[in-house]
Amino acid sequence: MAKIVDRLMDFLCVGDTYEDERPTEDQYHTEREPKIEEPSSVRKGNVLSLHAPKQLRVVVAEPVSFDESQALAEHLKSRRQVVLNLENTDKDVAQRIIDFISGACYALDGHVQKIGDGVFLFAPHNVDITSEVKQQNSNQLPLPWLGLSREKRS
Repeated sequence: MAKIVDRLMDFLCVGDTYEDERPTEDQYHTEREPKIEEPSSVRKGNVLSLHAPKQLRVVVAEPVSFDESQALAEHLKSRRQVVLNLENTDKDVAQRIIDFISGACYALDGHVQKIGDGVFLFAPHNVDITSEVKQQNSNQLPLPWLGLSREKRS
């Protein structure tokens, strides 16, 4: 009867059967291939270079009417530099445009620089303007972009 129970256990795979657990020759030679890493420049993924400068854009405009001022202020909001040439613009309209763009530039922490007669550079806060031209007397032109001196206003 013991043989019947042993056969039944073997048939159901419940019995105490031991297999030879020594590795075979095939198992010794199946090593994993070394993983080759791709160079860092070829790796895929979402990598953002923090030091890559954005392409800076400069808008050169010669406005004729005050209606164009809002579009120029939008360029400043988009961090673009704006160069205004107001030489051929009516003097009163040019003054209004300068006032509007100067206010927008101030609100955006930007910078204003007079380049020449009737030509102005408005830059957003991320652009620094350095000038090699030195003013002779800082009291003479309190608002250099307006072209007014204290002597003229007094």
